[in-house]
Amino acid sequence: MSGALARGRECRVSSSMAVPSVPGTWLPLSVEQRARWLAEACERHFARPTPWPADRPTGSVIVLPGRLIGDLSAFLCAMGEAVNGPGGYFGHDSMSLQDCCHGGFGVAPPFILRWEDAAVSRRALGHEAFRAWAGVQLRNRGYLDRDGRDWLIRRAREAGRGVGETLFEHIVAIVIAFGNTVEER
Repeated sequence: MSGALARGRECRVSSSMAVPSVPGTWLPLSVEQRARWLAEACERHFARPTPWPADRPTGSVIVLPGRLIGDLSAFLCAMGEAVNGPGGYFGHDSMSLQDCCHGGFGVAPPFILRWEDAAVSRRALGHEAFRAWAGVQLRNRGYLDRDGRDWLIRRAREAGRGVGETLFEHIVAIVIAFGNTVEER
């Protein structure tokens, strides 16, 4: 069983949301509601009959509306929608985003992520956003070993001082780690 499928099972919840038919249905949701939205998108994705539809081909351009992205959950909702349409799935946290960037989730790598209005996202996903994200990871992630936990604590402290990696840079690093390209517009 692949790591993606194994982690996909972690996100299964009782589905109560219908698949949206129009883009942006997630926009008015709170952070907590977007977390549920992402869990349900994950559930819908893994509940599809196999074989799954083929990925978009290598070299595909995914256009991401950066003006809509103010936190990681908004990025994941927007990315899921950009790749797979309204209600689409492309990760529910940073680890599942890594899985999705390998292919099998709507687009084959290497792909091009064209991040429109990237400056808006860059401001929203700055050091404070990284520090807040790291705090959630430290509270919720029992799988972190001592080295991973220490690394994350150091990075969160740096972010608290306004230095080091931002959440925007962390997301970009995840996407490009698999040969994909991010074009900031």
